[in-house]
Amino acid sequence: VHQPAPPISASYHTAAGSRTAADFPTAAEAPTAADSSSPPQNLGAMIPMFVPLLLNLTCSYAINVVSLAFTGHLGKTELAAAALGTSLVGILGKTILFGMVGGLDTLASQAYGAGNLEAIGAHFRTAVLFLLLHSAPLFALLAAAPLVLQEAEAEDDLGYMAGRYVRCLLPALLFDCFNRPLNAVLVAQRISAPQMTIQMIVLPLHIATNYVLIHVLGLGYVGAAVAYCCAGAYVLAMTAAYVLCAGLGQRVWGGKSRHGSTWKALVSFARLSYPSCFMRCAESWGFSIMTVAAGKLPDPGTAVAAVSISFNIYGILYMAFAAFAMTAGARVGNSLGAGSARAARHYALTALCVAPVLWLLVATLLLEPHSQHWLALIFTDGSDPELMYHLKRMLVLVAVLELCDGSQVIMTGVIQGAGKQKLGVIVNIVAFYIFAIPVALVLAFVLQWGVEGMYTGMCLGPAIQAVSYVTIIARLNWREEAKLIAARAAGRPAHPPAAA
Repeated sequence: VHQPAPPISASYHTAAGSRTAADFPTAAEAPTAADSSSPPQNLGAMIPMFVPLLLNLTCSYAINVVSLAFTGHLGKTELAAAALGTSLVGILGKTILFGMVGGLDTLASQAYGAGNLEAIGAHFRTAVLFLLLHSAPLFALLAAAPLVLQEAEAEDDLGYMAGRYVRCLLPALLFDCFNRPLNAVLVAQRISAPQMTIQMIVLPLHIATNYVLIHVLGLGYVGAAVAYCCAGAYVLAMTAAYVLCAGLGQRVWGGKSRHGSTWKALVSFARLSYPSCFMRCAESWGFSIMTVAAGKLPDPGTAVAAVSISFNIYGILYMAFAAFAMTAGARVGNSLGAGSARAARHYALTALCVAPVLWLLVATLLLEPHSQHWLALIFTDGSDPELMYHLKRMLVLVAVLELCDGSQVIMTGVIQGAGKQKLGVIVNIVAFYIFAIPVALVLAFVLQWGVEGMYTGMCLGPAIQAVSYVTIIARLNWREEAKLIAARAAGRPAHPPAAA
């Protein structure tokens, strides 16, 4: 499963023996082959990275889905509590940490493109320390989850049960502080097959862990949260073992920092990390808020369950777009780091062309009646006709949402690869907090459209994002960006782009 890449120094040791730098193409040379390539040729170059990433992300997301599926078969209240607890941990924990790693996605991909492989390990160590420092206040916020939920929920039992679920999920955040940066630096170096293999091993282990904890040991619905934490530990152990066995330790967590001090490295990392975090949170928080707000609708158990199931089905299919976004972001970042403006622009165009094709495949699964029924049965036994009715209506809205959101997330990958997260923050705040969320709440509560109204309103946010990102990408001065980014990624002084 090891995908070879350029060496970190003059000699590179592998299982096959020692090779010199001359045996490998330099990272800076690799992207230039796309300078005159067409979108189909670029797509062909991206597929070997996209397919493993798709399977990796799908299995990773399925781990969360498995936990919810196990709780859903315990009862509607258990499912609602697990969904609410998962949503809160997402709002105040995972989304923030994952967003902060966006800075590493940019820096590592550009450093690889520039051939500055020693910088990748330094960026990784800075990212892990940065996440660990921020995890402490996040733990404090989540420790108050039971009180917050009991105040917010009309049903006291639901708030109490969700609070217990949150407390059991907390250890997973510590594993995320290592797992997400590890994946980021591997993807930046176009290594994706090992992560796919690891996730495919962890998924059946997670299913077995859920069964043992919930049914054999009798932990009930909180056993699903404990199993989720165990999955994070499995992934970390296997990924670290792969890096060590493949001899990639030096280029993943080794290398020297050009900043000279830990504090300077953290400050430099924060300049990209915080905008990346706000960019991701502005969108993800909006969808999580809808799950919490559903608890205020009539029959909150059904409402929360319907929103949660719909969002998880949406999330599974969304992985296709997310995987291509990661591929596009890595390729654009590699190309800009190598100073190849034309290659970066061509990869961005290819990403834009792929979005509607992926959506046609996803929409077929969401709109075909038999497929709708089987998707719903993943999370429920089908015995609640009201819940099944709402789910089938909402899957139509999910198809519309996937069209807009799938396009924008692919464009987000391009924006992130180019290091334009600050512009993304502005777009996301306007799209969701000025338009989508207010409209969704009005439709759900004022016009009494219920959960369907929530999703109808939320479709507006990704639509605005998609249009805005295409405009930003079309107006980028790719040649100037490539010069500035290549200089910085190679460790030479450069002034930041004006639009950054």
